[in-house]
Amino acid sequence: MIISAKTREGIQGLKQRIGEILEKNFVDIELTCSQGKGKLIAYLHEHARIISSHFDEQQVTFRVLMEEKLIHKLRVLDDTIQIKETPDSQ
Repeated sequence: MIISAKTREGIQGLKQRIGEILEKNFVDIELTCSQGKGKLIAYLHEHARIISSHFDEQQVTFRVLMEEKLIHKLRVLDDTIQIKETPDSQ
């Protein structure tokens, strides 16, 4: 990969490759929980890459990329959450 700081050639490709390496052990999941679960939602913002979120009257559904080893922590924060892998999951 050729990169030039002067012309910025290759920078976008480098960013993409770094993202791929960092997210290698990530899974793509959909998570549904009560809107009142502030600690859980804060945890997601800190430890996951949120792809999308949808709020309705009582629940919020997130689609996130996060390390598989961190998913157990979500259940510790709230054992009533619903987690499922998305069809695009790696």
